[in-house]
Amino acid sequence: MLTNETTNAEKTDANLIEPHQDLNQPPVPLEMERDGTDVYVKLISQITDIEIEPGNTYKAWTFNGAVPGH
Repeated sequence: MLTNETTNAEKTDANLIEPHQDLNQPPVPLEMERDGTDVYVKLISQITDIEIEPGNTYKAWTFNGAVPGH
């Protein structure tokens, strides 16, 4: 028998991102060095607001302010 009951997860306030507010970090310029045929790139991981569509953003771990593969 199926019922239409609310679970505890649905009753909880869904504001899960609140502890991370104000942690948005500005992009860090890419640092790169070349040594012969070797290239060394310094990547900084940081939390950044990413806009997935106009008006909708989420906090994401990024490298130098950009999502990997972006």
